[in-house]
Amino acid sequence: MYFIIYTQSIKINGFYGKEVTELRLKDEVITKVIERLTVIFGEGEYNENTVFDSLGMKSVNYSQLTTALEDEFDIEVPYMDFKKRLTIGAAADYIVTLVEG
Repeated sequence: MYFIIYTQSIKINGFYGKEVTELRLKDEVITKVIERLTVIFGEGEYNENTVFDSLGMKSVNYSQLTTALEDEFDIEVPYMDFKKRLTIGAAADYIVTLVEG
């Protein structure tokens, strides 16, 4: 997890403070999801726009993915809520909201 502490308002790539932290956390979540999908399904073309249904995700795969994210980010991921997220990017946004509490 990345934490950036600003003592003044600094603009980085068009973003300020908290937005930068959220972007970096989201990138980290996307990376972890892709790593786990690679373990589950093997090498593939995974990115933020990858639709879970296109991978043939089954309940056991969602369970493996949510368990890995729970362990990685020390959070509890409600399985049914996670499963409603259609893409890797949408799932990452959801995990960010859980991490930030």
